[in-house]
Amino acid sequence: MTDDDHALLQCLLDIEGVKRLEARCFRAIGTRKWDEFGQVLARDAILEVPEVDRIRRGRDPIPEFVTGALSGGQTGHHVERYGREDGRWRIGNPRLDRIRVDALSDERPDVRG
Repeated sequence: MTDDDHALLQCLLDIEGVKRLEARCFRAIGTRKWDEFGQVLARDAILEVPEVDRIRRGRDPIPEFVTGALSGGQTGHHVERYGREDGRWRIGNPRLDRIRVDALSDERPDVRG
């Protein structure tokens, strides 16, 4: 194999890795498995929830916030940044936009960041 072949192969493996990461992330959110959701996040991940003007930072605080914030609603998901951490693909900047809002949780933390 040439260097170009190796580079192409690595690129294809990275694309597949990101696809699998997205699938794990969105399945964990859809099935409300918050521990699994936390495992796909980078340590310094930043979550944006524009409809309630909230931002959370970090692998542990994000699933904690999402647990209450997403109860009772359907969601759409966008991921804006990926990266490798500890040899695995991780999500650095998930963004959650509800596509339907029946009721929002009463939990409205007013601490940003």
